[in-house]
Amino acid sequence: MPSWIVEESILAPREKIEINYKGPNPFQLYKKMDSSYLQKTFEVGGTDVFERDFRWSADSDPHAFFIRVFVHRGFDKFTEAFFEILFQGAQPSDPTKDGNVKITIGGNLRTEFKLKSAFQQTPFYRGLLWIYIKFFYNNVRRSYLKICQELINLLVRDIRSWAGMPEVVYV
Repeated sequence: MPSWIVEESILAPREKIEINYKGPNPFQLYKKMDSSYLQKTFEVGGTDVFERDFRWSADSDPHAFFIRVFVHRGFDKFTEAFFEILFQGAQPSDPTKDGNVKITIGGNLRTEFKLKSAFQQTPFYRGLLWIYIKFFYNNVRRSYLKICQELINLLVRDIRSWAGMPEVVYV
């Protein structure tokens, strides 16, 4: 079925935010960001938070780990956001020893207009749809984009506070 899809990075022109932490017990940052925290912060249900990858190397010290978490948030009939949070680092067997973790946060805002019927696939309907998007729905998408950026900023602020890092002030 044909459709019009508009997809853009939430953090454009940057693609992702990266937080590097070196200190004791870096795996604690992942543990603090559990499913209930993400559900509460992103205002989504339990089925909208899922781990795509969880890799833990038990045969080495420090233990290397790689975790990929996705959060899906729907806004309306046409638009949804996908957030991706990556944890990659090394956790020593002794939690008081220094390890490291690199946390990468990004996401995309996706709008899809499905063109199901024969009328919806005509140039006339596509022209009307373009006018609707250009003059009305674009402002709605911008507000969704701003909400997503604020959610990511809140997540980054919380991670930095958990890690004991100073807060970044944007001027």
